[in-house]
This record gives sequence, C-alpha cells and structure tokens, in this order.
Amino acid sequence: MAQVLPQVLQYVIPAGIVALIFGYNKVAIACLVVVAVIALNGLRYIRWTAKRLLVLAGIVAIASPFAWMLISPYFIVREEANLPSDPSSFQSACTSPGIAYLTAAAYEGPAPHPIILPLQDNELKDLPSVWRPDSVAKVQLIACSERVGGNYHKSCQYRFSNFGVAAPNSAPYPIFMDEGVYTVTLFDLRTHRKVAQTTLVGMDDKCPNSAAVSMRSGKSYPEKFYTQPTAAQYVEAFSSYVEK
Repeated sequence: MAQVLPQVLQYVIPAGIVALIFGYNKVAIACLVVVAVIALNGLRYIRWTAKRLLVLAGIVAIASPFAWMLISPYFIVREEANLPSDPSSFQSACTSPGIAYLTAAAYEGPAPHPIILPLQDNELKDLPSVWRPDSVAKVQLIACSERVGGNYHKSCQYRFSNFGVAAPNSAPYPIFMDEGVYTVTLFDLRTHRKVAQTTLVGMDDKCPNSAAVSMRSGKSYPEKFYTQPTAAQYVEAFSSYVEK
C-alpha cells in the first residue's frame, strides 16, 4: 500500500494542476485533499531529524498561502466596494459563500428597508416600490432562495412544433412538475449577515409556455419543473423586516 500511494500522486498532481488552469477549482481542491492525505500517510514512515522537520516546515509555509487562495473563496464572504449597475445584479450576492457590498445602504433605522427578491420584474409589478427598488443605492436587504426538495405535483403537457408551428397530430409530451420546497435566507446586503430564514413551498404552478426537447436523446430541458414561490409569499414571510 505504501508503494501504491506515491504512484497515485503521479496522476493526482497533474490532474490538479490542469483543473486549476482551466478553472475547475472544486476538482483542484479534491486533488489537493488527496495529496494531503497521501502526504500525511507518508509522514509515518519517515525517521525525523531536525533538518527534515525544518524542510517540512518550509514546505508548509510556502504551500499554505497557495492552498488558502484556492480554498478560501468557498468559505469566506467576498467584500465588494462597488455596487452593480442595476438592482437585479445583486443576485450574485446569493452565490455561496456570498458577497458583502460595503457601500450598500445600511440596514438600520426606521422602515422601509428596500429588498431584492429572486423574482422577475413582471412578478413584482404589483408590489410597493420597497419590494422592487429602482436604484442600487436604496437596497438594504436581499432574499436568497435555495431549492431543497419537492414531491410530484402535476404534469405539464406539450406538443412538438417546428419553428413555432405546432404539430396537431403529435402525441402529447409530458414534463413532470414537482412541488418545490425552498429555504429562503434574508441577508443584510452591506455585511452579508443573516437576518432571517424561512421555508417556502412554491404556490405558483403555472406550466411554462414551451419547453425544449433534444431530438437526439428525446429528453426535455429542463427534465422537470418545480412550483415557485409567489411575490405574495415573500411579502408575507419578510414584511416585518421590510415594512416595519
């Protein structure tokens, strides 16, 4: 076993380097973990001397900053000084581990506290302006939604078409829709501090007007739909933080 592990490194190290070059950071991190485990295992067979300990300390000191640069983006909230050009661009703050916009409006003082919701503009048109701020300088909060589960809800039926013209004699093509369950977290945009968290079961079960199907595989894209939370659900969940 001790002889096999160094041979594994011949493949893992080049794979990690290639992954790092092409931006596959998660693969590179996995390779780094494998190298670390093998290295730690090999330390058991070394007869330690002061010189070897000093060399090991030097290697660790040199490698640690590079390892931290690779791993830290997945654990440390990134700070951003400049605000994006429009409010919808704030959704990048929901990408783990998140972004703290240092020049965003502070979440403090009396209401209202303008918020960005993970909804399209047409879904927000009937809400008060605090739920659809028109300026990046006003935004204090952001709601980040993550789907965590769901069970079968219904089936959406489609017919094949060519260039938008439906084929009336084609058999219906079903695409299943699950009841989407979402964890929604409310963050302070300036600090990325978690303000509140709730679970929403999507109530919007409208089937999309169309869906794409691969002629080669016969599979639809997406393969499944999910019910989505409505604007009213977000208002009910977070109105005490936004309007009070």
